[in-house]
Amino acid sequence: MINEFKYGFFKVDKKDHYGDIKLIDGGVKQWSTREGFKISVEDIKDILKTKPEMVLIGTGASGLLKISEGVEMEIRGRKVRLQKGKTMDMCELYNKLEKEGKKVNALLCATC
Repeated sequence: MINEFKYGFFKVDKKDHYGDIKLIDGGVKQWSTREGFKISVEDIKDILKTKPEMVLIGTGASGLLKISEGVEMEIRGRKVRLQKGKTMDMCELYNKLEKEGKKVNALLCATC
């Protein structure tokens, strides 16, 4: 569960995480491969490996992170639903879906 999100910071399952993160099968992983304001297909490979029902992409506090068409095609090509939006909104959606028992992974930008 995402307990808190502030610019540059997440609290997940009561543990502090600074910077961008990935939530994969309920675990937290630092996302340190992002370059600039865009997501590459390489950034999502580990998120798709566990075959989630849905992938959430938090595009930052202001929503400035860009998602390439290639990333969207890769996700949808695997028959995985994609939801994208500002990081705060995706944190709230993640918690809701997790409570419903959905298999959801997320890529969350802490800044942008």
